Formats: sequence, structure tokens, C-alpha cells
Amino acid sequence: MIFLKELDTLKEIMSVIVFVKKLMNVIFFVVPMILIVMLSLDFFKSVISNSNDNMRKNIILAVKRIILAILLFLVPTIINTTMSALTYAGVKGAAYYNLAIEENLNSEVLKKINIDEYIKNYRSGSNTSSKSKMVVDGETYRLKKDFIVLANIRNNDDAKKYKLVKYTIEVLNSKNLPQPASNFIFKSENPGIATVSASGVVKANFGGTTNIVIRSKKNTTKSIKLKVTVVHSLYTKVKTRKDLTVTNMKTGQSTTLSKGTKGVYNGLAEKNLHRHYFSGNTLKVGNNYYKVDVEDVKHYGYKINGKVDQKTAEEFVNSHKFKSKTKYLFWSNQGTQYEYVFTGSKGNWKLHKVFKISTGDALGYKIPEGNTHGNSGTGTYPDMYVMGSRAHTSYGGDSYPHGYIPKNDGSSGYHEYGGTRQPKTRGCTALKLKDLKWFTSNLSKIKKSQIVTI
Repeated sequence: MIFLKELDTLKEIMSVIVFVKKLMNVIFFVVPMILIVMLSLDFFKSVISNSNDNMRKNIILAVKRIILAILLFLVPTIINTTMSALTYAGVKGAAYYNLAIEENLNSEVLKKINIDEYIKNYRSGSNTSSKSKMVVDGETYRLKKDFIVLANIRNNDDAKKYKLVKYTIEVLNSKNLPQPASNFIFKSENPGIATVSASGVVKANFGGTTNIVIRSKKNTTKSIKLKVTVVHSLYTKVKTRKDLTVTNMKTGQSTTLSKGTKGVYNGLAEKNLHRHYFSGNTLKVGNNYYKVDVEDVKHYGYKINGKVDQKTAEEFVNSHKFKSKTKYLFWSNQGTQYEYVFTGSKGNWKLHKVFKISTGDALGYKIPEGNTHGNSGTGTYPDMYVMGSRAHTSYGGDSYPHGYIPKNDGSSGYHEYGGTRQPKTRGCTALKLKDLKWFTSNLSKIKKSQIVTI
């Protein structure tokens, strides 16, 4: 293995080797073509010659040229292979030397560095493989992750144990070593969606997508961005009950919202609902966000959002390490009224299918006999349910001719008469008939699968 002090010196030597390799490639193609033409002429002379001696001489000459052509064909290949090995060995050796000696790294730190990735980045002229990077005083910084997905369930006491509501930003240097947060300035482009602390802790606040800008204190003109997407549980449409003096979370300016101002609330605008519904404290009016108390608003409906894209869905279930006892994982999202079905395993889930659903109506499910208020609507728990093991055709006194699959082999299951993307059940997940048939026909595969209900 070649050990050189400077990678730049090695690069010059490698450029010479590359030139020689290119020259060999020319010989590899051009010379054999010339020999083939000459060989053809020899055979033509042999055919038209009336002399056996001339024919014999031409055949011997042709055989010699065939042997020469083969040798010329093989030699450049051998040289190219040898030089490629020398190039790799030289770069790898110098990389080790440069890292260990020039940058004063001990053997334990060196073991943690992927030297092959280092070589790859050196060859490409970059010290980082991430698209999100900044160079300050010759040092390259990048993010360990440049895209995260959080869940807006932060106002529930149980949310802490699920680790779905916050993320600590990690900035790495060119050696993949974490850097102190105190070296950087963190700022959210939209604190209404996600806030960030001075120590780089990002917290979910309201559904949507924004960026966290990370700047170096050494040079504030340099920055990198972390993309943050916040997924919803159920959001309600509300009106203010009175005139409110509030602060704009984006601008920091104080303003007045008059009584009857309409907006969207991150959670349910009612306290003490049956079971674990999440009460919010953020009101979105237009494109602005304000902190308000739950007593200051009243609900009148739901805010249902569009389908989550594949990248966001997969990042969500994989980054939060949801697991299942089967090769299937289900995510019931009440904020979008879609059921996302994944196949794979923990940390490697791939989006397989998406179904329109109708879920539990937390504001009050109206039935002819009365108003059942605050049911266990699908999508409001951070907990994970389990898909039932058999499809019932009759359940709880009601008839389900096309099947009813309970969660946890109990109530609140999957059945038809839904899929309109509007909460309207007493807690079940309602699907269109054609979608329910996928569930019942694949029950042997999906039974005992985990159901994430957020």
C-alpha cells in the first residue's frame, strides 16, 4: 500500500496513471483493428497466389499476427487492471495516512470512519455525500438527516414516551463526527409548524412542512437546511368566542383577533373528551399561527388534509421504528382520512397501498337514538393496535354481510359503509366495499399486523 503525505501529490501521480490508462485504451482498440486489416490482406494474397510456398508464408505470417493481436489485446487489459488496483490502494493508503497523521485521529476514531466512503467523496471532489452541506474555514459540515417527519401529538402527557414530537439536529463534520450545537445558530422558517431551540431540538406544532435553517457562528452567511414535515391527528375548524389579543408566531408581533374569527385548531377544541383526544393550543388563521387557550375557541367541523406522499409516509414509519409481527404495517391517519399500508419490516417499510377511510367522530357521532359523544376515533392515539384474526359477518347486533375485522380482536374494527374521508363512525374505520374486500381476502397475511393510529 502506498503512503504519501499529501493527497494532492497523490492526485498528480494518479493523473499520470489515468493518462497512461487512456493511451492503453487507444492501443487496445486501434492496433488490433490494423492487424485485422493486415490479416485479411494476407489471406486474400494466399487465396489468389498460385505458389504453395507463397501461400505457406502468408499463412505463417497471418498466424503470427493473430498471436500478436491476442497479446496486444491482453496487455492493455492487464495494465488497466493493475493500475486500477494501484489507484485504489494509493488513494486508500493516503486517505488512512491523511486521516490518522495529518488530522491527528486516534485508532478508535479511525475505526468508525468509512474509508471507502471517504475515497468516493475525495474522487468526486467533495468532503461530504449529503446535498445539504456548508464549508466554513475549509471544513465541510452536513446534517446526519436532512428530512424528518414528526407527529403533532405534543399536548398529550403520553406523547413523551413515543418520541414522535421532537428531534435533535445532528451536524457532522467531514469525518462524520458530531459537532457541538453551541457552534451553530438554529432558526425555524415557520415556528407555527415546528419550533427549534438553541440546542437544536425541533418540536412539532402544527401540520405542514417547513425548514430549520442552521448557520455557523463562525460565518453566518453559510447555512444548511433541515426539511421538517409534521403529520396530523384530527384538526378542528373553530371560531373565536371573544376578541383575543394574540402574538403572531411567525413575526412575533401582537395583533387582535375579533370574535367569530375562523381558523383551524391543532387538535380538538374541547376539554375532557372521552378517551385520549388531543387538545391543541395553536390556531391557524390564513397563513399565520397564534397561541390560544382551548376555552377561547369553539368547534364547528373538521379540517381534512390531502394524502401524504410516499416519501413522507415511509420516512415517518421508518424513522420512528414502528414494528409489526407480520410483513404488513398499517397507519390510520385521521388528519388525512387515509389508511396507509406498508410491506417490509422495522426500519425498511415500503408504501404498498393507500385507502380512503372514514374514522371516529370525536365531536359527536349522531345516531337516531341520540348523540354518542367522544368516541375512540381511529387516528387519535399514538398507541398501536393489532389487526384482528378473523372477519365477522355479524357483530354487536349489527349485520356486516361483507365482513368486519376488529382491532385487537375487540371492537372498533374495519368495515364497509365509508371511505368518504370524513369522520362519521363511532370509532371504527370504515372503507369502501372494494377496499374492504382487499382486507378480508388478505386476512391470512395481515392478521396480527400492527396498526399505528395517529
